[in-house]
Amino acid sequence: MAIGYFLLVGDKTTCGGQIITGDHTMTFDGRATTCEGDKVTCGKHPGTYIIAGGVTDMFDMGRKLAGTLDRISEYRLWW
Repeated sequence: MAIGYFLLVGDKTTCGGQIITGDHTMTFDGRATTCEGDKVTCGKHPGTYIIAGGVTDMFDMGRKLAGTLDRISEYRLWW
């Protein structure tokens, strides 16, 4: 079985971008969690993109938490 991790503000994408928004009221090790709808940058293309989808059964304020096994961005950035 694959092991996944929650995505947090500041985590990097495989292309050198990073997650830039999240919920600072819910944290892991002092870092804000991210959910579907939060923003991420790409290290190769300008602009910001939206995290689409998330962990099926983990929510923060009604939005799915973003995780390494259950997410994608609108531009197909990977973690």
